[in-house]
Amino acid sequence: MARKLDALSELYQKREQYSMVATRMVSCVAALLLVIVASSTPSAAAGSWSLPGCQATCGGVDIPYPFGIGPNCFRPGFEIACNHSTPFLAGTGYKVLNLSLAPSGARVEFPIAWICYDVSGGSICRWCGLVR
Repeated sequence: MARKLDALSELYQKREQYSMVATRMVSCVAALLLVIVASSTPSAAAGSWSLPGCQATCGGVDIPYPFGIGPNCFRPGFEIACNHSTPFLAGTGYKVLNLSLAPSGARVEFPIAWICYDVSGGSICRWCGLVR
């Protein structure tokens, strides 16, 4: 009976050792997969997230998806027009300064103007320009 208990104890210890080795292997494989995925995914600073075959930049501005230039390169409402040096929101005259996925947003030049009047209704100042 003592031999059986010793054999069972030894089997239990080996099982625990194998379990620890298996846990370490799974952890190592998971870490390796994480490194591979992280290194194969383009970073926002390193490049663009545009669709394959689509123009990735315009005038030094990265054009990440869902924005895009050309057919089948953007989601509806996110089209960018590029005249080779300056990106614009398609269908508008708004120049695109920056498109970002993280944090998400778009910076555009937006025209504004104002006129100041004195108490008698005469114009005393005017300004027209672009807000960035």
